[in-house]
Amino acid sequence: MSRPALLATRGSTDSRRAGLVILAAVGLSIAVALGILVVSGQLKGGGPFASSALVRYGLPLVRAVHDLAAALTVGLLAVGTWCIVPERGAPTGQLTGLRLVVIRRAAIAAAVWLAASLTFIVLTAADVSGIRVTDPGFGWLLVTFVGQIDLGRALGVSALLILVVFTFAVTATHVTTAAWGAALSLVAVLPIALAGHSAVGSDHMNAVDSLAIHLVGVCLWVGGLAALVLIARRLGDQLQVVVTRYSSLALWCFIAVAASGLINARCCGSVDTRAGQRVRAAGPWRGCSTRVAWSGRPGSPDPHHPSAARSPAPVSPTRGSRGHRDGSHDRPGGSA
Repeated sequence: MSRPALLATRGSTDSRRAGLVILAAVGLSIAVALGILVVSGQLKGGGPFASSALVRYGLPLVRAVHDLAAALTVGLLAVGTWCIVPERGAPTGQLTGLRLVVIRRAAIAAAVWLAASLTFIVLTAADVSGIRVTDPGFGWLLVTFVGQIDLGRALGVSALLILVVFTFAVTATHVTTAAWGAALSLVAVLPIALAGHSAVGSDHMNAVDSLAIHLVGVCLWVGGLAALVLIARRLGDQLQVVVTRYSSLALWCFIAVAASGLINARCCGSVDTRAGQRVRAAGPWRGCSTRVAWSGRPGSPDPHHPSAARSPAPVSPTRGSRGHRDGSHDRPGGSA
């Protein structure tokens, strides 16, 4: 079999495997969400303002798909923009090869994210108002919800940002466009969570800021890891380079998530509660896991090994010549 035919066959196989991984993750998330709601009794109907079965079961399902698609969109855009090495001989700043494929996959994830966001708006309006989606006048109620209610406005702003992210991802041919899409995808995550954040904490502004940092860190961390799982078999010789770049990003995300969790617990006055004690008790374990993760990074020598001080770090052959050694010429904010 010729090399082009072999690559095409491998690409189709990887696409099928990626689809199976995504479907498995979505199914598992939906099952976990429904299981938690069943155990907590949140799916039981009753009462004069009880939501319909469509809303009770639809909201957790749509929210699970929404959150997964959001993290995957952020991760694919971040990995495709900053982690993957540009192809040899490619024009400076142009998206080609695997980088372009990853960005287009981010467009698919963004389309799912947008559909889930719009569905979530409809179901949330029905849940808040107690009016069925099929009842007369629900359309006007939906317009009022999005235009005049704070929660509806936040959901609407998020949906508009997701639409912009999808447009950038589906039309991007330059790394700068993809970088803007990645930045806006992080912004699109914030409105829903910030609108739903409780204002009863003793230091509301710091609590909101820490929650924003927490969400950004989680999306980059989890989404980037999911993106690597989906494209790992297609990275070839540059797998070590991409994983090294992602591990540096993941380390900072891990630190941001841990620190913001502690800050949020303190700002909300839950440090002395049982949950706050669990957060504090997890601190040493976070430190140990960070040390283990950092020492296991590709190309990271053990600092206690005698040869660590005198052995230079190996340079991947995929990095090319001096001007292309780390792909910095093709990163956003550079000469591109």
